[in-house]
Amino acid sequence: LIKNTIIFTLGNLGSKLISFFLIPLYTNALTTAEYGVVDLVATVGTVAVPLLTLNICESVMRFALDKDANTRKITQIGTGIVLIGMMVGLLIFPICRSFDKISEYAVFVYFYVVSLAASQLYLCDLRGKELLIYYSIGNVLHTFFIAVLNILFLLVFKEGVDGYLKAYIIANTLTAIYAIIVGKGYKSFSFSRIDRDLLIKMARYSVVLIPNSFMWWIMNSSDRIMVTSMIGTAANGIYAVSYKIPTLMSVFTSIFNQAWGYSAIKEDGATDELDYNNKVLRLLVAFTMLIAIGLITITKPFLSLYVAKAYYEAWKYVPFLLIGSVYMTFGTFFASSYTVHKDSFGYLFSGSF
Repeated sequence: LIKNTIIFTLGNLGSKLISFFLIPLYTNALTTAEYGVVDLVATVGTVAVPLLTLNICESVMRFALDKDANTRKITQIGTGIVLIGMMVGLLIFPICRSFDKISEYAVFVYFYVVSLAASQLYLCDLRGKELLIYYSIGNVLHTFFIAVLNILFLLVFKEGVDGYLKAYIIANTLTAIYAIIVGKGYKSFSFSRIDRDLLIKMARYSVVLIPNSFMWWIMNSSDRIMVTSMIGTAANGIYAVSYKIPTLMSVFTSIFNQAWGYSAIKEDGATDELDYNNKVLRLLVAFTMLIAIGLITITKPFLSLYVAKAYYEAWKYVPFLLIGSVYMTFGTFFASSYTVHKDSFGYLFSGSF
Protein backbone atom coordinates (compact mmCIF):
# COMPACT_ATOMS: atom_id res chain seq x y z
CA LEU A 1 0.00 0.00 0.00
CA ILE A 2 2.82 2.41 0.88
CA LYS A 3 4.70 1.58 -2.33
CA ASN A 4 1.63 2.14 -4.53
CA THR A 5 0.78 5.35 -2.67
CA ILE A 6 4.27 6.71 -3.32
CA ILE A 7 4.08 5.82 -7.02
CA PHE A 8 0.67 7.46 -7.43
CA THR A 9 1.86 10.47 -5.42
CA LEU A 10 4.82 11.01 -7.74
CA GLY A 11 2.51 10.91 -10.74
CA ASN A 12 -0.47 12.77 -9.35
CA LEU A 13 0.67 15.24 -6.73
CA GLY A 14 2.78 17.34 -9.06
CA SER A 15 0.17 17.32 -11.81
CA LYS A 16 -2.69 18.12 -9.45
CA LEU A 17 -0.80 20.97 -7.81
CA ILE A 18 0.14 22.42 -11.19
CA SER A 19 -3.54 22.32 -12.18
CA PHE A 20 -4.46 23.98 -8.89
CA PHE A 21 -2.00 26.82 -9.37
CA LEU A 22 -3.17 27.40 -12.94
CA ILE A 23 -6.40 28.82 -11.54
CA PRO A 24 -4.91 32.34 -11.10
CA LEU A 25 -4.07 32.21 -14.82
CA TYR A 26 -7.61 31.21 -15.73
CA THR A 27 -9.30 33.72 -13.46
CA ASN A 28 -7.18 36.58 -14.83
CA ALA A 29 -7.35 35.53 -18.49
CA LEU A 30 -11.06 34.61 -18.51
CA THR A 31 -14.07 36.54 -17.28
CA THR A 32 -16.40 34.87 -14.80
CA ALA A 33 -18.82 34.19 -17.67
CA GLU A 34 -16.10 32.65 -19.86
CA TYR A 35 -14.84 30.48 -17.01
CA GLY A 36 -18.42 29.38 -16.41
CA VAL A 37 -18.63 28.26 -20.05
CA VAL A 38 -15.43 26.17 -19.98
CA ASP A 39 -16.50 24.60 -16.69
CA LEU A 40 -19.85 23.73 -18.27
CA VAL A 41 -18.07 22.05 -21.19
CA ALA A 42 -16.00 20.00 -18.74
CA THR A 43 -19.20 19.03 -16.94
CA VAL A 44 -20.77 17.85 -20.20
CA GLY A 45 -17.64 15.81 -20.93
CA THR A 46 -17.85 14.13 -17.53
CA VAL A 47 -21.26 12.66 -18.33
CA ALA A 48 -20.79 12.15 -22.08
CA VAL A 49 -17.65 9.99 -21.93
CA PRO A 50 -19.09 7.08 -19.89
CA LEU A 51 -22.27 7.13 -21.97
CA LEU A 52 -20.46 7.02 -25.31
CA THR A 53 -17.85 4.46 -24.23
CA LEU A 54 -20.08 2.31 -22.00
CA ASN A 55 -17.61 3.11 -19.20
CA ILE A 56 -15.33 0.56 -20.83
CA CYS A 57 -12.13 2.01 -19.34
CA GLU A 58 -13.22 0.65 -15.93
CA SER A 59 -13.47 -2.85 -17.42
CA VAL A 60 -10.14 -2.52 -19.21
CA MET A 61 -8.42 -1.65 -15.94
CA ARG A 62 -10.15 -4.24 -13.77
CA PHE A 63 -10.10 -7.24 -16.13
CA ALA A 64 -6.43 -6.70 -16.95
CA LEU A 65 -5.61 -7.17 -13.25
CA ASP A 66 -6.89 -10.75 -13.29
CA LYS A 67 -4.38 -13.57 -13.32
CA ASP A 68 -3.57 -14.84 -16.82
CA ALA A 69 -5.50 -11.93 -18.38
CA ASN A 70 -5.09 -11.48 -22.14
CA THR A 71 -4.37 -7.77 -22.12
CA ARG A 72 -4.20 -7.51 -25.92
CA LYS A 73 -7.76 -8.75 -26.29
CA ILE A 74 -8.93 -6.54 -23.42
CA THR A 75 -7.37 -3.41 -24.97
CA GLN A 76 -8.73 -4.38 -28.39
CA ILE A 77 -12.27 -4.44 -26.99
CA GLY A 78 -11.76 -1.10 -25.29
CA THR A 79 -10.42 0.46 -28.49
CA GLY A 80 -13.30 -0.85 -30.56
CA ILE A 81 -15.93 0.51 -28.20
CA VAL A 82 -14.25 3.93 -28.05
CA LEU A 83 -14.17 4.09 -31.87
CA ILE A 84 -17.88 3.31 -31.99
CA GLY A 85 -18.43 5.94 -29.31
CA MET A 86 -16.67 8.52 -31.48
CA MET A 87 -19.17 7.90 -34.27
CA VAL A 88 -22.17 7.98 -31.94
CA GLY A 89 -20.68 11.13 -30.42
CA LEU A 90 -21.59 13.07 -33.56
CA LEU A 91 -24.96 13.49 -31.83
CA ILE A 92 -23.16 16.04 -29.65
CA PHE A 93 -23.50 18.62 -32.45
CA PRO A 94 -27.32 18.85 -32.49
CA ILE A 95 -27.47 18.52 -28.71
CA CYS A 96 -25.03 21.40 -28.14
CA ARG A 97 -26.87 23.61 -30.58
CA SER A 98 -29.97 23.31 -28.43
CA PHE A 99 -28.13 25.01 -25.53
CA ASP A 100 -27.45 28.69 -26.09
CA LYS A 101 -24.53 28.82 -23.65
CA ILE A 102 -22.37 26.33 -25.54
CA SER A 103 -23.96 26.19 -29.00
CA GLU A 104 -21.08 28.05 -30.67
CA TYR A 105 -18.55 25.62 -29.15
CA ALA A 106 -20.13 22.39 -30.48
CA VAL A 107 -17.00 21.40 -32.44
CA PHE A 108 -14.78 21.95 -29.41
CA VAL A 109 -17.16 19.99 -27.17
CA TYR A 110 -17.06 17.01 -29.55
CA PHE A 111 -13.28 16.87 -29.78
CA TYR A 112 -12.94 17.51 -26.05
CA VAL A 113 -15.15 14.49 -25.32
CA VAL A 114 -13.53 12.06 -27.77
CA SER A 115 -9.98 13.08 -26.83
CA LEU A 116 -10.86 12.71 -23.13
CA ALA A 117 -12.33 9.25 -23.80
CA ALA A 118 -9.15 8.15 -25.60
CA SER A 119 -6.79 9.45 -22.91
CA GLN A 120 -8.85 7.83 -20.13
CA LEU A 121 -8.96 4.48 -21.93
CA TYR A 122 -5.23 4.16 -22.53
CA LEU A 123 -4.26 5.50 -19.11
CA CYS A 124 -6.57 2.84 -17.61
CA ASP A 125 -4.83 0.35 -19.89
CA LEU A 126 -1.52 1.27 -18.24
CA ARG A 127 -3.05 0.82 -14.79
CA GLY A 128 -4.49 -2.56 -15.72
CA LYS A 129 -1.12 -3.74 -16.99
CA GLU A 130 0.37 -2.51 -13.68
CA LEU A 131 2.65 -0.08 -15.50
CA LEU A 132 2.15 2.37 -12.66
CA ILE A 133 5.34 4.34 -13.27
CA TYR A 134 4.32 4.96 -16.88
CA TYR A 135 0.81 5.81 -15.71
CA SER A 136 2.19 8.37 -13.26
CA ILE A 137 4.43 9.88 -15.93
CA GLY A 138 1.39 10.10 -18.21
CA ASN A 139 -0.47 12.18 -15.61
CA VAL A 140 2.50 14.52 -15.25
CA LEU A 141 2.81 14.91 -19.02
CA HIS A 142 -0.91 15.56 -19.34
CA THR A 143 -0.73 18.42 -16.86
CA PHE A 144 2.48 19.75 -18.41
CA PHE A 145 0.83 19.87 -21.84
CA ILE A 146 -2.21 21.64 -20.37
CA ALA A 147 -0.06 24.24 -18.59
CA VAL A 148 2.16 25.04 -21.57
CA LEU A 149 -0.69 25.11 -24.07
CA ASN A 150 -2.90 27.26 -21.85
CA ILE A 151 -0.09 29.77 -21.36
CA LEU A 152 0.36 29.80 -25.13
CA PHE A 153 -3.31 30.11 -26.09
CA LEU A 154 -4.51 32.34 -23.22
CA LEU A 155 -1.56 34.66 -22.61
CA VAL A 156 0.23 34.77 -25.97
CA PHE A 157 -2.58 34.32 -28.50
CA LYS A 158 -5.33 35.56 -26.14
CA GLU A 159 -7.92 33.16 -27.60
CA GLY A 160 -10.13 32.99 -24.49
CA VAL A 161 -12.57 30.07 -24.34
CA ASP A 162 -11.42 28.72 -27.72
CA GLY A 163 -7.81 28.65 -26.54
CA TYR A 164 -8.66 26.95 -23.24
CA LEU A 165 -10.57 24.17 -24.98
CA LYS A 166 -7.88 23.75 -27.66
CA ALA A 167 -5.28 23.30 -24.93
CA TYR A 168 -7.26 20.49 -23.31
CA ILE A 169 -8.05 18.75 -26.61
CA ILE A 170 -4.39 18.72 -27.70
CA ALA A 171 -3.20 17.67 -24.21
CA ASN A 172 -5.70 14.78 -24.11
CA THR A 173 -4.64 13.63 -27.58
CA LEU A 174 -0.90 13.75 -26.80
CA THR A 175 -1.47 11.86 -23.55
CA ALA A 176 -3.43 9.14 -25.35
CA ILE A 177 -0.62 8.77 -27.92
CA TYR A 178 1.98 8.52 -25.14
CA ALA A 179 -0.03 5.84 -23.29
CA ILE A 180 -0.57 3.84 -26.49
CA ILE A 181 3.17 3.83 -27.21
CA VAL A 182 4.51 2.97 -23.74
CA GLY A 183 1.73 0.48 -23.02
CA LYS A 184 2.06 -1.08 -26.50
CA GLY A 185 -1.65 -0.58 -26.97
CA TYR A 186 -1.01 -0.33 -30.71
CA LYS A 187 -0.69 -4.13 -30.74
CA SER A 188 -4.44 -4.27 -30.18
CA PHE A 189 -5.12 -2.30 -33.37
CA SER A 190 -6.10 -5.23 -35.52
CA PHE A 191 -9.08 -6.51 -37.43
CA SER A 192 -8.84 -9.95 -35.87
CA ARG A 193 -11.98 -11.37 -34.38
CA ILE A 194 -12.94 -9.92 -31.01
CA ASP A 195 -13.37 -12.41 -28.16
CA ARG A 196 -17.15 -12.33 -27.90
CA ASP A 197 -17.36 -13.97 -24.46
CA LEU A 198 -14.83 -11.52 -23.03
CA LEU A 199 -16.68 -8.61 -24.65
CA ILE A 200 -19.93 -9.68 -23.00
CA LYS A 201 -18.27 -10.01 -19.59
CA MET A 202 -16.55 -6.64 -19.86
CA ALA A 203 -19.64 -4.89 -21.18
CA ARG A 204 -21.83 -6.44 -18.46
CA TYR A 205 -19.43 -5.13 -15.82
CA SER A 206 -19.03 -1.64 -17.26
CA VAL A 207 -22.58 -0.96 -18.49
CA VAL A 208 -23.97 -1.39 -14.99
CA LEU A 209 -21.53 1.32 -13.88
CA ILE A 210 -23.03 3.89 -16.27
CA PRO A 211 -26.02 4.70 -14.01
CA ASN A 212 -23.58 4.84 -11.10
CA SER A 213 -21.38 7.31 -13.00
CA PHE A 214 -24.46 9.34 -13.86
CA MET A 215 -25.55 9.39 -10.22
CA TRP A 216 -22.10 10.62 -9.17
CA TRP A 217 -22.38 13.22 -11.91
CA ILE A 218 -25.72 14.36 -10.47
CA MET A 219 -24.13 14.74 -7.05
CA ASN A 220 -20.88 16.35 -8.20
CA SER A 221 -21.56 18.25 -11.41
CA SER A 222 -25.25 18.70 -12.19
CA ASP A 223 -25.32 21.74 -9.91
CA ARG A 224 -23.09 23.53 -12.46
CA ILE A 225 -25.82 23.21 -15.08
CA MET A 226 -28.50 24.33 -12.62
CA VAL A 227 -26.45 27.32 -11.50
CA THR A 228 -25.84 28.28 -15.13
CA SER A 229 -29.51 28.01 -16.11
CA MET A 230 -30.87 29.73 -12.99
CA ILE A 231 -28.28 32.44 -12.37
CA GLY A 232 -25.90 32.54 -15.36
CA THR A 233 -22.45 31.51 -16.54
CA ALA A 234 -20.76 34.23 -14.44
CA ALA A 235 -22.19 32.72 -11.25
CA ASN A 236 -21.09 29.27 -12.42
CA GLY A 237 -17.57 30.63 -12.91
CA ILE A 238 -17.48 31.74 -9.27
CA TYR A 239 -19.01 28.45 -8.13
CA ALA A 240 -16.43 26.50 -10.15
CA VAL A 241 -13.62 28.34 -8.36
CA SER A 242 -15.15 27.45 -4.97
CA TYR A 243 -14.70 23.79 -5.95
CA LYS A 244 -10.94 24.23 -6.22
CA ILE A 245 -10.32 24.19 -2.45
CA PRO A 246 -12.09 20.81 -2.00
CA THR A 247 -10.14 19.69 -5.06
CA LEU A 248 -6.93 20.43 -3.16
CA MET A 249 -8.02 17.97 -0.48
CA SER A 250 -9.08 15.39 -3.05
CA VAL A 251 -5.55 15.54 -4.49
CA PHE A 252 -4.36 13.61 -1.45
CA THR A 253 -7.39 11.39 -0.88
CA SER A 254 -7.76 10.37 -4.53
CA ILE A 255 -4.08 9.37 -4.67
CA PHE A 256 -4.58 7.20 -1.61
CA ASN A 257 -7.81 5.64 -2.90
CA GLN A 258 -6.13 4.71 -6.20
CA ALA A 259 -3.36 2.94 -4.32
CA TRP A 260 -5.88 1.38 -1.94
CA GLY A 261 -7.80 -0.11 -4.87
CA TYR A 262 -4.74 -2.11 -5.88
CA SER A 263 -3.93 -3.19 -2.33
CA ALA A 264 -7.52 -4.27 -1.69
CA ILE A 265 -7.41 -6.53 -4.75
CA LYS A 266 -4.07 -8.04 -3.76
CA GLU A 267 -5.12 -8.57 -0.12
CA ASP A 268 -8.47 -10.16 -0.97
CA GLY A 269 -8.83 -13.38 1.01
CA ALA A 270 -5.91 -12.73 3.37
CA THR A 271 -6.36 -14.03 6.92
CA ASP A 272 -5.93 -10.55 8.45
CA GLU A 273 -7.96 -8.75 5.77
CA LEU A 274 -10.61 -7.35 8.16
CA ASP A 275 -8.14 -6.00 10.72
CA TYR A 276 -6.05 -4.50 7.93
CA ASN A 277 -9.06 -2.76 6.35
CA ASN A 278 -10.23 -1.35 9.69
CA LYS A 279 -6.79 0.01 10.55
CA VAL A 280 -6.47 1.75 7.19
CA LEU A 281 -9.98 3.22 7.54
CA ARG A 282 -9.21 4.73 10.96
CA LEU A 283 -6.10 6.41 9.58
CA LEU A 284 -8.00 7.70 6.55
CA VAL A 285 -10.77 9.24 8.69
CA ALA A 286 -8.30 11.04 10.95
CA PHE A 287 -6.19 12.33 8.06
CA THR A 288 -9.16 13.52 5.99
CA MET A 289 -10.83 15.33 8.89
CA LEU A 290 -7.62 17.16 9.78
CA ILE A 291 -7.11 18.33 6.19
CA ALA A 292 -10.72 19.55 5.94
CA ILE A 293 -10.48 21.50 9.20
CA GLY A 294 -7.23 23.11 8.10
CA LEU A 295 -8.56 24.10 4.68
CA ILE A 296 -11.73 25.67 6.11
CA THR A 297 -9.54 27.72 8.45
CA ILE A 298 -7.42 29.28 5.69
CA THR A 299 -10.04 29.60 2.92
CA LYS A 300 -10.77 33.36 3.15
CA PRO A 301 -7.20 34.67 3.36
CA PHE A 302 -6.04 32.17 0.75
CA LEU A 303 -8.67 33.11 -1.84
CA SER A 304 -7.88 36.80 -1.38
CA LEU A 305 -4.43 36.02 -2.80
CA TYR A 306 -5.25 33.07 -5.04
CA VAL A 307 -7.91 34.42 -7.42
CA ALA A 308 -8.88 37.66 -9.11
CA LYS A 309 -11.10 39.98 -7.08
CA ALA A 310 -14.21 39.12 -9.09
CA TYR A 311 -13.97 35.51 -7.84
CA TYR A 312 -13.35 36.20 -4.14
CA GLU A 313 -16.90 35.56 -2.96
CA ALA A 314 -16.35 31.88 -3.79
CA TRP A 315 -15.17 31.48 -0.16
CA LYS A 316 -18.80 31.38 1.00
CA TYR A 317 -19.43 28.01 -0.65
CA VAL A 318 -16.17 26.24 0.14
CA PRO A 319 -17.04 24.81 3.63
CA PHE A 320 -20.16 23.01 2.36
CA LEU A 321 -18.29 21.54 -0.59
CA LEU A 322 -15.42 20.45 1.66
CA ILE A 323 -17.79 18.53 3.94
CA GLY A 324 -19.26 16.80 0.91
CA SER A 325 -15.77 15.96 -0.33
CA VAL A 326 -14.90 14.35 3.01
CA TYR A 327 -17.82 11.94 2.84
CA MET A 328 -17.19 11.23 -0.84
CA THR A 329 -13.69 10.12 0.17
CA PHE A 330 -15.15 7.64 2.65
CA GLY A 331 -17.66 6.42 0.07
CA THR A 332 -14.88 5.79 -2.44
CA PHE A 333 -12.95 3.80 0.16
CA PHE A 334 -15.91 1.55 0.96
CA ALA A 335 -16.73 1.12 -2.74
CA SER A 336 -13.34 -0.51 -3.34
CA SER A 337 -14.88 -3.81 -2.23
CA TYR A 338 -17.14 -3.69 -5.30
CA THR A 339 -14.08 -3.39 -7.55
CA VAL A 340 -12.33 -6.25 -5.76
CA HIS A 341 -15.25 -8.61 -6.37
CA LYS A 342 -16.30 -7.13 -9.76
CA ASP A 343 -19.65 -6.34 -8.18
CA SER A 344 -20.85 -3.56 -10.48
CA PHE A 345 -24.43 -4.14 -9.31
CA GLY A 346 -23.25 -3.21 -5.82
CA TYR A 347 -22.02 0.10 -7.25
CA LEU A 348 -25.44 0.65 -8.82
CA PHE A 349 -27.32 -0.24 -5.63
CA SER A 350 -25.25 2.01 -3.37
CA GLY A 351 -25.18 4.83 -5.92
CA SER A 352 -28.97 4.88 -6.10
CA PHE A 353 -29.05 5.98 -2.47
